[in-house]
Parts: sequence; structure tokens; C-alpha cells
Amino acid sequence: MASICGTDVHLYQGDFGAAGGGRQNPFIAGHEFVGRVHRLGAGVTVDTVGQPLKEGDRVVWSPSIICGRCPACLRDVLPSLS
Repeated sequence: MASICGTDVHLYQGDFGAAGGGRQNPFIAGHEFVGRVHRLGAGVTVDTVGQPLKEGDRVVWSPSIICGRCPACLRDVLPSLS
């Protein structure tokens, strides 16, 4: 499952120009996931904003919110929290 981002709507409508001035094919990115927690890592008890988290909880994930703790953040792949 995925939620729909405003960018997804623009991509679907072909609002972003393709290389050479043409329009890209309609496309849905689906980059905001929703689902249930299947398993938590060792020591994980809260979500990114500090709310209690347990297996079976429903969650939504957005690429624009960074945690500062995951492998991508720790490798300095994402912008800093400050």
C-alpha cells in the first residue's frame, strides 16, 4: 500500500516536462508507504517522533522525515537534522 503525495498527482497528470521539452508518460511513484510493523530491531521501542511502537502497529512512512538513527542517516546520505 502507499499514500498519494502531491508530487504523485503532478507526475500522473504529466505536469513535469521530460528531456527535450516533451511530456513524460503518466507515472505514479508511490513513495509514501503505509503498512504494519512486522518486526522491530533490537532496542527499538519508539517511532521517529518518540511515540511508543510495537509489532502489529499501523504506520506510515515519508521520505521527507529524517530520523538521524537509520543506516541512511548514519551514512550521512540524508540532510542533517539541524
